[in-house]
Amino acid sequence: MSLISSISVRQFRNFSKYEARFDPGLNLIIGANGTGKSSLLEAISLNALSKSFRVHRDQVCIKEGESYFQTETIWKKGETEHKVQVNYLKDKGKNIIFDDAPLEKFSDLIGYFPLVIQSPENSALTDGGSKEKRNFFDRLFVQSSRTYLYHYQQYHQLLRQRNALLKELKLKKKLQYDPRLEFIDEKMIVPAWQISSFRKEKIQQFSLRFCQAFNESFSRYEAEIRFQPSLNSIGFGDYESEFRQRCQKNLESDILLSRSLSGPQSDRFSFLLNRQPLESTASQGERKLWITLMKLSEGEMIAAETEEKPLFLLDDLFAELDLENSFTIVQRILNQQQVIITSTDLADISKHKIDAIEPNLKVLNLP
Repeated sequence: MSLISSISVRQFRNFSKYEARFDPGLNLIIGANGTGKSSLLEAISLNALSKSFRVHRDQVCIKEGESYFQTETIWKKGETEHKVQVNYLKDKGKNIIFDDAPLEKFSDLIGYFPLVIQSPENSALTDGGSKEKRNFFDRLFVQSSRTYLYHYQQYHQLLRQRNALLKELKLKKKLQYDPRLEFIDEKMIVPAWQISSFRKEKIQQFSLRFCQAFNESFSRYEAEIRFQPSLNSIGFGDYESEFRQRCQKNLESDILLSRSLSGPQSDRFSFLLNRQPLESTASQGERKLWITLMKLSEGEMIAAETEEKPLFLLDDLFAELDLENSFTIVQRILNQQQVIITSTDLADISKHKIDAIEPNLKVLNLP
């Protein structure tokens, strides 16, 4: 069991200094737009996952005019208390202190304090293509499986090397197979296979969990998730052969595009609502409903795989969520171990009857 007890931030986003404490169960952060509600959730994600869910560059989190930021969280895991401190200096970069000792590998933090994040940025999950959907499942799997995290990191390190070599060959106008490519391709086969086989198994499990919950909760809807791996071989031997063949077949295209077309990075996903593509037929309310239920299913799967319930960070949860659909969502949210929700107004909370169902919620008002 992991719970966040407190957070303190310095020179982070629009905060010079701010501290807050959290309780088990439901916590609400109330404040007008621009007061830093999302920034607090971002700081929590930084301390749980080693990176922001909003931006790729940590430097943009530094308060304007300052040269550093610091975020510190206190967590309770079972009966043990842990402290995580993230420091970022413009000229030195980032370091993470875990229980007063420097963390050598930031990725060691991933999954230790499991986290599910829903934010307005998640609209890309229903509006975008396969890349955004792959990212969703990868974030789920790296938190729930250290094995998947290992193979994912190994594969993507090799993929970056391969793409850099493809770019070099394009600049030199060399369209023939290079021994260095063959060396990288051979090293990619095992992690590619591990990622692919893991995805096939776990995405099927997730899809059954999500679609059953969606269809039972909202009987007028029929939800479906389709997964199409870029390589279809079942056994490792066949996959190994197909991977090599695809790399050779796509060589010229890979060089001209300076990117690799074969492998897990090309797996495709599609979301269907009532047998129609979600991104082209669903309303904004239906898309928000889909994302929220995916996030709840993500948390349930993390709990099932790790035997540890995650912390839910729900940013601007009720924007575009229809009142008629919110009751089922609210009931499932209140069953979670610890949830932090942001909103601009307590009236939003009352409108969706959260305070009536859960009167013992904690409210943090941002100035």
